[in-house]
Amino acid sequence: MGELPLPGWHTALAAAWQSRIGPAGGLRTLASAIGGWGNLVRLVRFLDSAPRPPTDPSELTEAHLDAFRRHRQATIGNGYAWREIRELGVLFRAPSLRDCVPTPALDYLRRRMVKSKPNPKPGYSDNELQRIVAAARADVARLRDRLETTETLLERYKREPDTLADHDRDRAAALAAIAASGLVPLPPGHLVQQAEPRHRLAQQLFVTRADLVPMLVLLVATTGWNLESVKELPAEHRILENRAVELFVTKRRRGPHRWRQVVTWEIGPQGRELHTPGGLYLLLHRLMARSRDLLDSTPSFWAVWRNMHRPCARDTHEHHNPFGSLLNRNIYAPRWIALHRLTADPPLPRSLLPANDDGSEDDLQPLKLDFNRLKTSIEVRRAKQTGGHLPSVARSNTLPVLFSNYLRPTPPLSIGLKV
Repeated sequence: MGELPLPGWHTALAAAWQSRIGPAGGLRTLASAIGGWGNLVRLVRFLDSAPRPPTDPSELTEAHLDAFRRHRQATIGNGYAWREIRELGVLFRAPSLRDCVPTPALDYLRRRMVKSKPNPKPGYSDNELQRIVAAARADVARLRDRLETTETLLERYKREPDTLADHDRDRAAALAAIAASGLVPLPPGHLVQQAEPRHRLAQQLFVTRADLVPMLVLLVATTGWNLESVKELPAEHRILENRAVELFVTKRRRGPHRWRQVVTWEIGPQGRELHTPGGLYLLLHRLMARSRDLLDSTPSFWAVWRNMHRPCARDTHEHHNPFGSLLNRNIYAPRWIALHRLTADPPLPRSLLPANDDGSEDDLQPLKLDFNRLKTSIEVRRAKQTGGHLPSVARSNTLPVLFSNYLRPTPPLSIGLKV
């Protein structure tokens, strides 16, 4: 705040901003805080450039704010400019600004604006959803088999080393050393810049960043919670009679003091862990246990290995929570889509294509993985299973939000919904 112009504003703005990003404030993610801060900075710098800048909040006028709105309208458009004015209006409700800003300026910020109606994207088709979930489930199954095979080898090496062949014993000894220290050495005969050899060695013991996309997809598909909440799953949980797992789920956009909710997820029978939310949570929790034990920060559900690419950085810092500091970290979803050759449905059914069009696979477009669309698809599928009874469908959203943002764009479900 001290680096901004107009020092007479700093104290009041700092107090207002503190309340805006505090526990009871409305900015509860890093992205929203960065956006709100940018809006505040633009206003202060614009006021400083005015012919007669207001030296403190008591000198702010309606003309200042209207000039700022017109300046932003010329830059980003009318709708977005009014959205920034509305965000400033929330900031100026803080007592530190509300009590000293003149009434006409506050009235300008309190103007009622026509809110745009939500226009959410429709979900995936049944075939697209089936292909996405099947690919994710197959990848997570391979991840489970990969790590469990190593665990079996290490267990045999610990209890009955003489029963192993020489090459298996040497491999088990090397993996046991890595498991004990968490340090992944560079295999002999490879250069430091070559990341792939270390990655192949590490993935025998640890979950890596390449495994994140199928894990996230399958968690969203089985739990029905959005991607942000899945990224903030806690490591702490409680198992209820081996039938369900109980934990706190965070959803930041629910309003002040309503971030956390206790959920109970079914574990399901043994062998069905990839199909039930509780079973999948416990499976992934166990697969990431080795990296979680090496975290320097507070243990979290997410703990994976990453290649730091620097000799001096080959230590336990390569084990981290990928979403600990940034929720919208890139997870390279297009790479996963291309690996599995997932394609979108053709715009027309094959039966409706022209006679000279054979609908070859070359014409199909790669599928774009959108987790909002994925969650919409899960909500739609659950609505179909319950016959459109919204109280039975609602889990992580209220009924109005569920209908307006998830179910309303789907015409077959808009008819006969039972509220």
